[in-house]
Amino acid sequence: METKVTNIKERILLIAENKGISKEIFFKDLGVSYGSFKGKSKEKSLSSDVLATIVTKYSDINPIWILTGEGKMLVENVKNEENTVKGEKPYEIGVNNGSRAEDSGNAVENYRNGVLEKELAALMSRQIKQELQPLLNKLDHLKKDITNVLQIAEAQQVFNEAVLKGINTEGVK
Repeated sequence: METKVTNIKERILLIAENKGISKEIFFKDLGVSYGSFKGKSKEKSLSSDVLATIVTKYSDINPIWILTGEGKMLVENVKNEENTVKGEKPYEIGVNNGSRAEDSGNAVENYRNGVLEKELAALMSRQIKQELQPLLNKLDHLKKDITNVLQIAEAQQVFNEAVLKGINTEGVK
């Protein structure tokens, strides 16, 4: 029977133990401090960037297990011999075998790709916003300049009309 580890950071600590990597090296490789996984810091939230790095670097780790604690830590190719029909070979999860089982290898890969696509979209969105902001500021300044020019042109037109009226009234006398 599997013991469910409820804290996501505790599950990540188990990954380091499972891989036989020193925790300091493991966390440095992930771009975070090992101190964030000790004591009270263990209760604080975790960046999605760290999760994306883990599922990218360690493809044998089950992303669902990391997120929820459900299932097994490692993604395995499991042979299923119970459902073998006489004369057929047992199928493996991760190998397309018609309608018998979903291709979990593809499901895990699709999940990872989805996480990476979301991260990439968020990154691109932030970069686009950063690049657009100066242009939007410039546009606001141009709008103000145009408004000022239009006001000046309108005032000039009123002045010119007043001057013309003055000339016309002087000529009539």
